[in-house]
Amino acid sequence: MRLSTQQFHQVIFSLCASIVLLLTAPLKAETVDQIFTLNDDSVDTFLVEMISDYQRFQQEVIDYRRFYEERGDHRGYMVWRQNAFSPTVRNRNAFYQAMLEHNRQLIETQQLEPVFRVFDSLERFSVDVMQGFVEQDFEAIQNARNTLNTNRQVIEELKLNRALEF
Repeated sequence: MRLSTQQFHQVIFSLCASIVLLLTAPLKAETVDQIFTLNDDSVDTFLVEMISDYQRFQQEVIDYRRFYEERGDHRGYMVWRQNAFSPTVRNRNAFYQAMLEHNRQLIETQQLEPVFRVFDSLERFSVDVMQGFVEQDFEAIQNARNTLNTNRQVIEELKLNRALEF
């Protein structure tokens, strides 16, 4: 089987992009964020950081899907998601879940659990986007859209109720 020049360039580009992603992927020995106790004075700053992280990671999923879709490179997207995105998001989510457990009383009292579920939904969102892109799975695409809409509502309510800006 012989590759056309365009196919050859796509293969080379995919290989180079995969190598770059592997080289820039987070190391297993990342520094772990320290768990700390939230109080009425620190909780809003913490929430802004968590929502900003969520928005950044969510946008990365969308931007990288577009990037690889423009190149017709399903495999490149899967490699990026598996080797760069997922380990970073899992690490960050573990920190946020530990913070939730450590500060459960304050978080429940202030009814902030939905914000933690928003961040927790990132991994599933990225899977839905991948399935929609790679397998042309329209149900997965709809699930990803529903997740975005639900999360957007939670974030907007949080902004209004707590007068936060991010």
